[in-house]
Amino acid sequence: MVIAIFRSRVAKEHGDEFERRYAEMSELVEAIPGYGTHERFTSANGEDVLVVEFLTKEAFLAWDTHPEHKKSQDARQRIYFRVLRREGRRSF
Repeated sequence: MVIAIFRSRVAKEHGDEFERRYAEMSELVEAIPGYGTHERFTSANGEDVLVVEFLTKEAFLAWDTHPEHKKSQDARQRIYFRVLRREGRRSF
């Protein structure tokens, strides 16, 4: 199993766009063979934490290199976030 953790804080003016993209990416990741589950948590200070579980290394790598996911990551870093930290360890 591979667990990916994403911590972020979305700029208020981009909240609607972020939610739209989040829904799109959720649909895409759920279609990847070997995807497990994901859950999103929001703290009182506005920070989001997203925990994604993949059943296999191959599933994680398929998601990590998926063209639409890459495009979303690029937009996320340029537009949405005031703070972006990607937490993760690879122990394959």
